[in-house]
Amino acid sequence: MKKKKLVVFYGVREIGKTTFLMKVVPQLIQQDYHVSGVLSPAVFTNGEKTGINVQDVSTGEERILAIRRNDENLQDETPGYEFNESNLLWGNEILRDAVPTDVLIVDELGPLEIKFQKGWQFGVKAVESGDYDLCIVVLREELHTFIRGDWPITDWVAYHPDLEPNYFNHYLST
Repeated sequence: MKKKKLVVFYGVREIGKTTFLMKVVPQLIQQDYHVSGVLSPAVFTNGEKTGINVQDVSTGEERILAIRRNDENLQDETPGYEFNESNLLWGNEILRDAVPTDVLIVDELGPLEIKFQKGWQFGVKAVESGDYDLCIVVLREELHTFIRGDWPITDWVAYHPDLEPNYFNHYLST
């Protein structure tokens, strides 16, 4: 019986975690793994981050998740984005139906999910279900303390540009 693996993939904001996972997913699918979950690629306009999309990793379908707000009076506990509620719901439905699977990807769990119990709540439930062989959760570095000890984490993997798209394969082969 395979041991289920939960890997937290972390790094500072906008370092390339999602871009890297967008290379990992097709490689895993090509190896006949069932991969499900969501990616949240940033949207840039003229070199500035203006929004976030949500992508169903099993189909590649992508929708607008959030658009950056231009309110200068934002407080730290308020996300600087206006979320598209129907696409947030769509992403949560994908996450609700993502397990069982070989590989679950939840990109990302941030303050919205960890501190405020909003956002990808079905992603949190899918992670906690353990109904996968490998789960890759993207997490902001500053949120480690909020989940440490709560989940049976196999490994903490920091993003760095030398990682190869097949990096996560060794978690599936044992």
